[in-house]
Amino acid sequence: MEDDTTPFISAHDFDIVRSAFRLSVAEGLIGERYWIQHARDLLRELTGHEDADEAIINRIIGRSAPQCIPHRTRDKPAR
Repeated sequence: MEDDTTPFISAHDFDIVRSAFRLSVAEGLIGERYWIQHARDLLRELTGHEDADEAIINRIIGRSAPQCIPHRTRDKPAR
């Protein structure tokens, strides 16, 4: 029986999210201060779950050590 409270993401889907994140960063579309929220937004779009596992967020961003990441608002300032 699956636990619906924990979002599932396959290795293939994780790779897609991580690639999209890296491309956004490489193209300069997302400033470093918004990386965490951007990773959460991408993961939410894919899984449909509001709460993302912080370990997955850290791996998308490329952080090796788990860190406590405060949840930020979804509002981003205008450029």
